[in-house]
Amino acid sequence: MATVKTLKIALELSDGKTKTLSLLDPKNNLGLSEVTQWANNAVAKEFITVNNATISGLEDAYIQTVTREDLA
Repeated sequence: MATVKTLKIALELSDGKTKTLSLLDPKNNLGLSEVTQWANNAVAKEFITVNNATISGLEDAYIQTVTREDLA
């Protein structure tokens, strides 16, 4: 069995929709302030677009832990 951690970052878009980024193996002790700072930087620099919509803010951020059991 293996445990997989994924950082989920839900971003508000300028068109009113939400887009979630999934990043595998986030660093230990990652805090909301670090994710918020990253999201604020992404908003200011407009370096991510989704179907011509830019990021307007951070909606949610969390770490999802999943246990994987491979079939034999």
